[in-house]
Formats: sequence, structure tokens, C-alpha cells
Amino acid sequence: MRKLFLLLALLVLDNQLATAFQAPAANNDAAKINQLNANATELLAKNQLNEAENAAREALQLAVKQGFTDNRADVLDNLGLVAQARFDYTNAMSFFVEAFKIREGNGSKRGIAVSKNRVGKVFHLQNNDAQALTNYEAALALLSNGREDLPIVAETHRNLGDVQLSKKVFGKAIQEYETALKIWSEDLENIAESATLAAYLGKVTMDIGDFDGAINNYNASLNFHRTLNDASGVAYDFLNLSKVYNELKDNQLAMENAEGALATFSEVGNKFGMAEANSQLGKVHLQNNDKAKAAEYFEKSRAILRGLPFQPSMPDVFKSIALGYASTGDFREAYESYTDYSAAKDSLFSNEKSRALVEMTTRFESELSVKDKNRQLSNLEKQKATEQKLRWLLMSLVGLAFVALYLTYKNYRLKKRDNEKLKTMNLQIQAQHDQISIQHDALEDKNNELSDKNNRLDTLNARLVEEVAERERSQTSLFSKDHYLADMASRMRDPLSTIVGLSQNLMTEKPRTDQREPIQALQFAANNLLVLINDALDFSKIEAGKLSFDTIDFSLADIIEDHRSHTELVNFQLSEKLPALLNGDPTRLTQIATYLLKNMRTSVGAKDTLRVNIAPNELVNNNLMVSMRFISDGVFANAEHWNNLLGSAETDRQPSESQAIDLELTLTRRLVELQNGSIETKKLAKGGFEVAVLLPFKVVENAEKAKNTEGSVSVPKGDFLAGQHILIVEDNKINQMLVANMLRKRGAQVTTANDGIDGIEAINQGTFNLVLMDIQMPRMDGYRAVAEIRRMKTEKANLPIIALTASTFVNEKEKAQLFGMTDYIGKPFSPDELLQKIANVLSVHTPADYTNLVEMA
Repeated sequence: MRKLFLLLALLVLDNQLATAFQAPAANNDAAKINQLNANATELLAKNQLNEAENAAREALQLAVKQGFTDNRADVLDNLGLVAQARFDYTNAMSFFVEAFKIREGNGSKRGIAVSKNRVGKVFHLQNNDAQALTNYEAALALLSNGREDLPIVAETHRNLGDVQLSKKVFGKAIQEYETALKIWSEDLENIAESATLAAYLGKVTMDIGDFDGAINNYNASLNFHRTLNDASGVAYDFLNLSKVYNELKDNQLAMENAEGALATFSEVGNKFGMAEANSQLGKVHLQNNDKAKAAEYFEKSRAILRGLPFQPSMPDVFKSIALGYASTGDFREAYESYTDYSAAKDSLFSNEKSRALVEMTTRFESELSVKDKNRQLSNLEKQKATEQKLRWLLMSLVGLAFVALYLTYKNYRLKKRDNEKLKTMNLQIQAQHDQISIQHDALEDKNNELSDKNNRLDTLNARLVEEVAERERSQTSLFSKDHYLADMASRMRDPLSTIVGLSQNLMTEKPRTDQREPIQALQFAANNLLVLINDALDFSKIEAGKLSFDTIDFSLADIIEDHRSHTELVNFQLSEKLPALLNGDPTRLTQIATYLLKNMRTSVGAKDTLRVNIAPNELVNNNLMVSMRFISDGVFANAEHWNNLLGSAETDRQPSESQAIDLELTLTRRLVELQNGSIETKKLAKGGFEVAVLLPFKVVENAEKAKNTEGSVSVPKGDFLAGQHILIVEDNKINQMLVANMLRKRGAQVTTANDGIDGIEAINQGTFNLVLMDIQMPRMDGYRAVAEIRRMKTEKANLPIIALTASTFVNEKEKAQLFGMTDYIGKPFSPDELLQKIANVLSVHTPADYTNLVEMA
């Protein structure tokens, strides 16, 4: 019995000594395995696949020999990544699955998530997105928000983004990428991954047309690259930003970023980047329509590329240069650049074929090598298993003697340690529970605050909707008011035209003395009413932005002389330095002077004299600014009100009791401003007041020649219409009679028609030199009648037609010309005005081609 115990003691001592000597050796082997695997990881990053595989194979053999499992899973991952880089997806999946089984046996959730990511990536590369998605989501479910797990969480979200992008679910893809970017950007150790993903996210958002998102992501990538001091990355971010701004046609920012890219590429000596930047600068200058500068940059880019060895992206740059040259119109250079593009593309195709052949060969050799090395590993594992069995047999004989004592002691130690851990965990759980309660209370407070904000926003939104609706109602009301004003004015002008015509006709019939005064009173009242209507229409045209100005030659001295003859107590002082003839709108000039003098008279004494000083102010390139100063030396009663009405456009003008004066002064200010002039008011000493007006005109250089040729044709004297046959198409019998009598007195032969249908019938049956066509008529209006006349197959289609209308809508003249009217005159009109219009048309009219107008009508 003693010998038996002595033998057992010696066996135990021998086993302990063997274990003591083997422990340092095992530690050294583990360190060597880790170092070999780290080397394999670095070689993989440099794409040195053969060297990486050799290092990983050596690490795997050592791990199998020593029976290590944790290290073996990491080594298998690297071997799988080597196979994946060689497009050997079968062996890659085999390595990743074997690593997964080891980690599953160890129960490491983080390790299992890593394996799930690896397997999901292989499924994605094989276009099996459903299986890839399943593995990625399973990986996420295993991971926590702890600091150690966050890098894997970020990588998983990045992989999920790739799957969604492959399925063209762009919204979810961008959301996954942004989640990964947010996680990586919060840790300085992952800035490089953040920069790469931000740049890729910029490309994705730009490809789907989200230019704002692209700008944000490229700017984020720029900040990351600056933190890393990565000059090449900064340069490519500048280049990508320039492309986005060029798409948005923001030429300034596109230019600034392209120049920044070129400067940065030049600093680091990146020739290919310099070529890309020069090509982009060419596109920006092309966007600015600077074709010469664009061609200069395209040439620089092409010259750099031709001096570089082939690169995979080179065909795209050559193609971009060719398209740029084509846009400048230089098709010869475009052809040469396209030749470079074809050559580069052929090189790319050749390289792709060579690479594909190498990949196929490498994959085949890799599969054979893997099978061979797997056999070696299998033999090594069998040998190791046999040694282990023998060793365990000897150990079991010794261990049985001590197992009971060892288990009892170990159970005691385990219970004591578990009790201590349990106490610690209970304290931690309680602390976490307290922290969760605090966070829950804070979340409740934030939710309440958010609810209050939402309620306030709902109130503000409701108010905004009410304000928008009120504004729309106000605009609709204003439009209806303006339309009503124009329509009513049109309706008033038609009967007013009849009154004016009748009064003029009565005056030409040599009335008795007792009849002359009532007729003159009738003319005076009609003219006043016409002025009031015209003022309202001018205001309506100004507000609609449709008021037009004439550009004819006129004598300022003649206009002033006419004012002298009709205005009392006004002293006109005209500078001798003023040109004899100016070019502009004399009617509006007269209207401005009349309004100012008439209304200034109401604010001064009955016997006070007004002064008007007219002189040149500034002459630049034949453009003269004329200064007109309207001065009251006496006390001016309404100076403040005039300041409000004629002051700056920002002044808050309040309506006064005298609305007619307000309308005329407002019209005056707007007439000056619409001619690019200015008007100012100033109080003078002793209560005086001054209105200073500056108006631009062109100087007529050859005044004598202009006088002989200026203006429209004047009304000839005597029976100048003798021999002319004129058709009057007018539904108003009184207007028919008035116009017909006036024309017959001038020697014309006149025929009348009551509407458009009768007018067309008359033209078909007779021969006419001119047609006066009313617009608003029953059965067939003037527009339709003119369209029918222009469709005629004979020379009668080119018959001159003058439109007669009381309409005051601002587009009436353009509409008349569109339908084929030769000219246009508005009711009411004076006899001289109509006769002059007829003389103009008959003197210059030549047969016109109305084919296009007929088709349009």
C-alpha cells in the first residue's frame, strides 16, 4: 500500500513538473499566434494576399497544435478574408462558418456577431441579399451599446446599407450609412472609417439627386480628412464638392472648390488628381460660357494624363475631356480625346481580362492548396488527439486519487466567489435601477416639454394658415377691384365717345350763339370726365406693370411755350444750354408738369406766382438728365402731405380727404419712377416749397434733319381722302353716323356695316382701301371678323384695318395686332386723331403676309 501511494505521488509530481515547464511554452505560442495573425491583418490591408495567407496558415497550424480555440477563430477570419479578396467565395464561407462554430461553442456574443457579419458579407457578394440581411440583423440583435461592441455595430449598419443600396431602397440605405457614420465619428480611433463612409455617402446622395445631402456629406468627409492630415483625401473632397456645385450651377463655389482641389493635389504631387481637377475646372468654365478658358484646362488635364501610366479611372477622365471639347465646339480636339479614351478603355479591358485569368488561376490553386493544407491540419489534429488520449490515460490514474478532495475544495472556493459576485451584481443592479428611474423622470420632463412645444407650434400653424387665407382673399379682392375698374372704364368710354363725337359734330355745324355755350359746356364736361377715366386707367396700368412710354423726337421749348399760353401766374425759365430736340415721351412729360402745377396752385395763394426752372443736369453718352424744379416762394399749405405722397417709396402714405389730388400726385411719382427718374420735395425758407424732378432723355444729334423727318404723318389739308373707299364696321348707329360724316367731308366714299358678318359680306361684294373695325359687336366681333378677312384667298386678305375699341385692358393693343389689325385707336378719339391715324396707315401701308396670324387666330 505504501509503495502504491509513493508511485501515485511520483506520478503527480511528474505531471506538475511537466505542466510547469509547458506553461511558459504555451504562453509563448499564444503570443506568436497573435503576432502572426496581426501581421496577416496588416498584409491584407495592403492587398498582399499571398503573404497574408502564409502568415495566417502558420498561425493556424500552431493554434491547432496547441489546441487553442479563441485564437484559431481570428486566424480563420483572416483566411476567409484572403479567399474573399480572391473571389473564392466557397472557401471564404467555409472559413467563416468554422470560425462561427468555434465562437458559438465559446458562447461569445460579440464573436458570434463578428462571424455573422463575415457570413452576411459573402452572401451579399454572391447577390443573395435575403440571406445577407438575415445574418446582419442577427448580428445586431447580439450586440449591445457598450464601447467594445460599437465598432462592430457601426460595421453592421454599414453592411446593411450596402444591402439596401443593392436593392435600390435608397432611403433605408442612407439611414443605415448615417447610423454607422454617427457611431464611428464619436470615436477618434475610427476617424479614418468615418472619412471613407462620409465620402461614399456623398456619392450615393449625389447619384440620387440629393445635392444638399451630398454637400453635407462631402463637407463632413473634408473635416475628417483634415483631422487626419490626409491631404489627398482633402483634395478629393474639394473635387467632389465642385462637381455638386457645378450641377447646382453655383459657379463661384464650384470654381473655388475646383481650384482648392488642384492646389492640394499639386502640393502632394498627385498627378492623376491634378488631371481630374483640371478637367473639372474646364467644366466649370464651360458652365460660365468661357469656352477658351475651358479648352485651356481640358488641354492641361489631357497633357498630364498622357504622361501617366495606365490607371483604372483614366478612361472616365478622357471621356469627360472629349465631351468638354465637344461642348466648346472644338470637335477635332474632342476626337483626339475620344481616341485617348478608347485606348485607355482597351487597356482597362486587357487588364480586366488578365486580372480575371489570374483570379481564376489563383482560385483554382487556392482550392487545391486549401484541400492539401486541410489534409495536413486533419493529420495534425489526429496526431494531437492520439497524444492527448495517452496523456489523459496516465493523468486519469493519478487524478482519480485526488478528484474527491479537489472537487470539494474547488466547490467551496467557487461558492465563496459566486456569493461575492452576487453581492456585487446586486449592488450594480440597484445602482442601474436608480439611474434608470432618474433617466425615466428626465425623459418624462422632456416629453412634457416637447408636448408643450408641439401645442404652441399647432397654434402658430393655425394662425399662419389663417393669415395665408386672409392674404389670398385680399389679393383676390384687389384683382377683382382692378378688373372691375378697367371694365367699368371701358363701359363708360363707349357712351362718352358718342357724347364727344356729337359735341364735336355740333360745333362743326356752326351753331347759333345761344347754342355754342351749352355745346362748349358739354365738351368741357365730357373732356373732364375723360381725364378722370384716363387717370384711373393709368393708375391701373401702372399697378399692373403694363404702362408703356413713347420714344419720339420733340421740342422741350414748344412744350413750355404751350404751357405758357394755357397757364397763368407761372414763370417758366428755360436754360439756353438745353438741346433743340430730345427723344422720349412728351405726353407723359406734359402730364407730369400739368399735375404738379395744377395741384401746387391749390396749396398757394390765389395771386402767388409759381416758378419752373428747366436746365440740363448731366450728359453721359448722349443721354441727358433734365432737371425741372417747381418752386413756390410763398407759403405752401400742404407741405407735409406732399412730402408723404412724393417722398421715398418706403414712406407710409396715408390717404387724405382730397383723393383726386392724391391720385394725381401718386401718378406723378410713379410716372417719374417708371422712366428711371427721381422726384424729391424740399421745404424752403419763409414757408416756401420745391418739387425737384429729374427725367432722362436722349439727345437728338442732328436736330435739323430730325425736324424734317420726325414724327408721324401730319393730317393733310383739304379733301385728302378723295377717291378712297372706306368701310366702317360699327354696331353703334350714332358712331357710324359721326365717323361717316367726318370722312365724307374729307372726300371719302363711305360704306357702313352693323357687325362682323355684314362687314365680311360688304368686303366680298365691293372694293375698299381701308376698314375701320369696331371690336365689341354682336353676332361676330371684330377679332373674329379680321381673322376671317385674313383667311381670304385674294388680295383682300391684306386690306389695312384699324381697330376701334373702348376697351381699356392693357393687352388690348397687343391682342389686336396678334389677330391681324394694321393699327389701333381707342375711343373716344378726336377727328384729327382719327384722320392722322388714317393718313399714317394709307401712306405707309404695303401688302403684308398674314399667314402666320391666320393660323394663330
